[in-house]
Parts: sequence; structure tokens; C-alpha cells
Amino acid sequence: GTRASRQAYEPQQFDTYTRVKGHLIVWSSLFVFMTCLREFLVGCAGSTWAWQPPSNLNPFWVRRYSDDWNSQDAPLKKPEGEKKPVKDQPALPKERKVSEFYQKRRISNVRRDVPQRS
Repeated sequence: GTRASRQAYEPQQFDTYTRVKGHLIVWSSLFVFMTCLREFLVGCAGSTWAWQPPSNLNPFWVRRYSDDWNSQDAPLKKPEGEKKPVKDQPALPKERKVSEFYQKRRISNVRRDVPQRS
């Protein structure tokens, strides 16, 4: 058998065009992945999938500090003149009746005064 000749390891050398193209592919892929990840996380925040398209097309815009949150709250606020009248008397608690289902089974929800265990 012949032995493989032992040569010193030399890293592969690329020309400038290939290196620029490689960097462009790696960094643009990373940017696209991170942008998609951000949109996914924004979309499922609060577990409601209430995704809204961004109001700014700048990809570096931080959605966490959304400008349109204040404008969404504006219609919900009532003008000063339309305040609700203040109630003079507190509302009386409603009397709860036992359902027919529980009456048939003789189940009671009466609270009993039981001394605390110590």
C-alpha cells in the first residue's frame, strides 16, 4: 500500500467575489430568519394570534414601541361631557335561588359557620 503524502494543511482560499457572495448569502439569510422570527413572536404574543401588519415598512422598525397604540386607544376615550351619572344608592345583592337540578338531588349551598381548626 502507498501512504498518502503528508502535507501541511492550508485553508482554502477564495477570491474576493466569492467571499462577498458568501457573506451576502449568510447575512441576508440571518436577517430574513430573524425578521420572520420577530413577526412570529409578535403574532403569537398573548396566545391570541392577533397579528397586525406593521404600519411602517422599515424592517428595522421596532414593533415593541408601536406608534399606532395611542391612536387605537383614542376612540375608546369618552369626551369630558359624557360622564356616567354617579349612583346614590349601592346596588342590593341579588337573591340567588337554588336550581331545580340541585333541589331534586337535595344539594344545598348554604354557608355554615364552622370554627377554624388551629
